[in-house]
Amino acid sequence: MKRIIILALLPLLFLCSSCKSKKQVLEKPDDLIGRNKMVELIAESYLIESSVHLAPDTVSRLQLTRMYYKELFNRHHVTRDQFVRSIDYYISEENSAEKLLTDASNRIAEMRKELGIPDTMPMPINPEAGIPMVP
Repeated sequence: MKRIIILALLPLLFLCSSCKSKKQVLEKPDDLIGRNKMVELIAESYLIESSVHLAPDTVSRLQLTRMYYKELFNRHHVTRDQFVRSIDYYISEENSAEKLLTDASNRIAEMRKELGIPDTMPMPINPEAGIPMVP
C-alpha cells in the first residue's frame, strides 16, 4: 500500500518542480514551508488528486481541482507559489525527496487509521451484473 501511495505522489512532486539535476541543491527560499507542514500539504494534495480522479464526469475536474487547492492553501496560510518553491527546494536533493514522500505516505496511513478506514476496502458488487461497482 505504501508503495502505491509513494508511486502516486511522485508525479505530483515532479509536476510541481522544474527540471533540475538530482544532485543540485537549491538555495533555501525565504518563505520556505516547514518540513512538517510540507508533509501535511503533500498528504492532503494526494487526497485532493484522488478525489478529483474519482469525481463523476459531470463535474469539471479543473474547477474542482482549483477549488480544493485554493481551500488547502487558505487553510494552511500558504500561497501556490510558496508551495511550488518549497517543493522545488525539498526535492532538489534525492534523499530529502524520498524522505518527504515516505513521511507523506505515513501521514496518509495515519489519517486512514484515525478515520477507521482499512488498508484495503472491498469493492461493492453490483448484484444484478455480478461485477464490481466503481464509485
